[in-house]
Amino acid sequence: MKTKIYYVLLLSFFVLFLIATNVHSQNVWTQRANSGYANEGCIGFSINNKGYQGLGSAASLREYDPVTDTWSSKTSFPSSFTNNAVVFVISGIAYVGTGHSSPITNFTNSFYAYDPSTNTWSSKAGIPGGDRTNAVGFAIGNKGYVATGWNGSFLNDLWEYDPTLNSWTQKANFIGTARSLAVAFTINGKGYVGTGWDTAPTTSFYEYDPGTNQWTQKANFPGAAVSNAVSFVIGNKGYICTGQLTGGGDTQEMYSYDPVSNSWTHELSLAGLSRFRAYSFELGNSGYVGSGYNTNSSTILQDLWEFGPDPLTNTNEIPDGNGLIVIANNVSNIISILYNDINLIDGYFMITDIYGRAIRSEKLDFYSNKYDISISNFKTGLYLYYIVENNQIIKTGKFIKN
Repeated sequence: MKTKIYYVLLLSFFVLFLIATNVHSQNVWTQRANSGYANEGCIGFSINNKGYQGLGSAASLREYDPVTDTWSSKTSFPSSFTNNAVVFVISGIAYVGTGHSSPITNFTNSFYAYDPSTNTWSSKAGIPGGDRTNAVGFAIGNKGYVATGWNGSFLNDLWEYDPTLNSWTQKANFIGTARSLAVAFTINGKGYVGTGWDTAPTTSFYEYDPGTNQWTQKANFPGAAVSNAVSFVIGNKGYICTGQLTGGGDTQEMYSYDPVSNSWTHELSLAGLSRFRAYSFELGNSGYVGSGYNTNSSTILQDLWEFGPDPLTNTNEIPDGNGLIVIANNVSNIISILYNDINLIDGYFMITDIYGRAIRSEKLDFYSNKYDISISNFKTGLYLYYIVENNQIIKTGKFIKN
């Protein structure tokens, strides 16, 4: 018997709509839960599918759970040098150091390790290169790296940290102009450092190879020259987003870098306010950007935005010849599945998030032609739905709840 499935979306106060399969971008921005604390000049990192935001305006540390879209407080950083510190992660431990306290002329070379499994901090060896702030940090394999920065003068040195020996080794100096407020990320065993401030925002960009201990200049960042931007990695591409512009002001622009082709691509701009002095981290196939300072409104922000693959461009729609009916209504917050002359003996309806995690699964009643599923507790964002019969997907679709 020919299957007829009609998908009806009923809304309340939120706009829930079906996205067409012909979309502009393979990635989308989705707002997530605010951290609860307006902050700037802070750090961001991720460990074991949890994101972390900390330091900056205070010594606090917060943990973000992407599954529940919630934040929780963790043990505060044990130092007053909380502004513009660096962080890198090795084997599930975050190493945090350098930075400044108030006034900005108070710098440090100190370092601490945070273990999320015990929620504790421990003191580590400071960088022999001296006190600094506005540096960059990145990890390659089981080593951490700190480069550039400012101590009253711009710096161009590079230091490698061995967590097993708790010791630092100086490596080849950064070959670009000495600078501060740059960004850094790691792809396939190489470190990348670029943008930043060297008396003005700059676009130059470089690769570090720890195997040869050599730096190589790469294609310049193609956007407006920025300092105080953020970066994250998705797959084999690095992303640089936001930042402070020449002459003041800030931006929402974002570009991705492909090290294989040594080329940049203009990406979808941050959906939130423009900003600088933000933080970032990556979880799975998504990058996250939050907080920072918006110049136009003179506001310190506390929001969080997720940038990830759009499942609408990756899902194979299985047509059944009947099409879809989408109805918007301001009465209820329910998804209603209407099915007539249906041949589903063992069918069910499932909703997942963009990571493929099941959010809701309901068995369809063979003796009924209608089934209602409440979406009142769904978070804002993208979802996929599936109609399944005998472990075979016979219909797929997707929607956004705003």
